Amino acid sequence: MTPSQALPLIELRDVVKDYQSEAGIFPALKGINMHVERGEFLGVVGKSGAGKSTLLNMFTGVDQLTSGEVIVHTNGESISLHELSENELALWRGRTMGVIYQSFQLLPMLSLVQNIMMPMDMSGLYHPRKSREYALELLDMVELIEHAHKLPSHISGGQQQRVAIARALANDPPIIVADEPTGSLDSVTADNIFQVFERLVQSGRTIVMVTHDKELIPRFSRHVEIIDGKLVNEGKRK
Repeated sequence: MTPSQALPLIELRDVVKDYQSEAGIFPALKGINMHVERGEFLGVVGKSGAGKSTLLNMFTGVDQLTSGEVIVHTNGESISLHELSENELALWRGRTMGVIYQSFQLLPMLSLVQNIMMPMDMSGLYHPRKSREYALELLDMVELIEHAHKLPSHISGGQQQRVAIARALANDPPIIVADEPTGSLDSVTADNIFQVFERLVQSGRTIVMVTHDKELIPRFSRHVEIIDGKLVNEGKRK
């Protein structure tokens, strides 16, 4: 094991995030210290307004932290996200991290296969033939290959979420973060999505998923609970 592999994949050190509002400063995250290990399925559990999505934004670098550090140890190097420029961060995120949203965020004017190829193009990894072939492979993996040339509006919500997962895998990222990806789905469809996640973890990927649903805790290899911007509980699957 190399020194970088001995380190956690992601470290959050004393992370604070304050928002300015008309009523004054609102502390969304209050000195978060946590880590994400390679190959784990980590659940971040908390009620609406607890700070879950803000915490996820610290992982992805989408939002600037107020103080503290977010360090990612991958590809033999350690990167402090807050030290990267916007362009550097966007390129790093596109190649290292797949992001899945509750609202899917598929582009409505593009076919499913074109949606999946978008991250490749944006990260400078697009190849006319290979990219299309890989996008079709990903659609096949989520069992939607027969819908490849349809628009997102022509498939169900659960199918759109599976396309969003395939799109998050477009650049073969080691890290996947998911913000309430099953929140708007029925229980059967949500279970199907979870099964996809579990297969991805078994294939070596690391997933961090945010949810308000405590009933999902047994499905994670480890979970942390956040209340009012603080981590208050942590547990591993027995």
